[in-house]
Amino acid sequence: MTAPVYLDHNATSPLRPEARDAMAELLRKGPLGNPSSVHRFGAEARYLVEKSRQSVARSIDCDPEAIVFTSGGTESDNLALRGTALSRRALHGANHVVTSATDHKAVLDTCLDLRDAFGFDVTVLPADEWGRVRPDDLANALRDDTAIVSIIHSNNETGAINDVARLASIVHARNGRTLFHTDAVQTVGRLPFSVRETGADLVTLCGHKFGAPVGLGLLIVRPDCEVRPQITGGGQEAGVRGGTENVLAITGFAAALGAIEPERESTRHVALRSRLLEAIREVDPAVVLNSPLDGHCLPGTLNVSFPSRSGQRLVAEFDRLGIALSAGSACTSGGTSASHVISAMSEDEARRRGALRISLGWSSTAEDVERFIAALPEALAASEALV
Repeated sequence: MTAPVYLDHNATSPLRPEARDAMAELLRKGPLGNPSSVHRFGAEARYLVEKSRQSVARSIDCDPEAIVFTSGGTESDNLALRGTALSRRALHGANHVVTSATDHKAVLDTCLDLRDAFGFDVTVLPADEWGRVRPDDLANALRDDTAIVSIIHSNNETGAINDVARLASIVHARNGRTLFHTDAVQTVGRLPFSVRETGADLVTLCGHKFGAPVGLGLLIVRPDCEVRPQITGGGQEAGVRGGTENVLAITGFAAALGAIEPERESTRHVALRSRLLEAIREVDPAVVLNSPLDGHCLPGTLNVSFPSRSGQRLVAEFDRLGIALSAGSACTSGGTSASHVISAMSEDEARRRGALRISLGWSSTAEDVERFIAALPEALAASEALV
């Protein structure tokens, strides 16, 4: 039986062998202690956590002390937004939050909760034709009482990359007390990335998008940012995030991140994506491109719309043919509503309904791409009959 093809790395990426081997070695060595314990088992666990913290900091160009380990990207986004908004209001009376219409639901829904449960004013910036934030729109939205601005680094559905460094500079120039957060979950592991170069005060990362284990994320916090803990009951992670550190997953995260060669992977993915788009256009010249292939896009992400099809039904047909991909974010693709990202980019209902995301990762091969191309005519024919 032919092995299935996996083209949904933006949802989650298979575990890298380097991460698997590092975690297996820890399991073979015997019991892991609690990093907060003072005995030898605890000391060994603490050493592993701090060694991994140092390794991760080198890979992403930040201070080790700035790293807060969490359970994943969603928790990191929640901590960044709720933790700083509440702190800024208590300290400075700030009562305004800004995000964008194409940000991840972990950010958008948290901002709406800040509005509905805590009374914050929330501004959701519109997107341009490629789903990016216009610098002028951000500048015009800022207020004296803006607590935090959160703009996604690279979009999980289309791959579009925002000019985060420019946006952060606009925020800081307007008001030195306003914080800037970016969700860089999809960027790290796909492109060279430096926390310092983003200019952000807080940065969210997540491991399972690049081959680290599921259940481990980071929030990078600038040292002078006040973040109110959202999980209390322990003094772990410098008092910012309570709970015993996941030593096994942290070790796997550091091993996976250290194994990445982003420049080489980027070049390989661009070539595979070009082959995909060329073949798709040959089969269906009416296809609409949703990913901006102008150099400001994740190299392994291709989002297209088939106007006469249903993206959800296309996903089902490809799955029947042994190929896994998605119609949008894994956090929302189980529903029936159109992608909020494509909806923010276009009012064309057919474009929103027919969106399909193909996302490459470390394990993707030219053979995977050719099998998708071979299956495309059958999947399109079957989905057309179901519309």
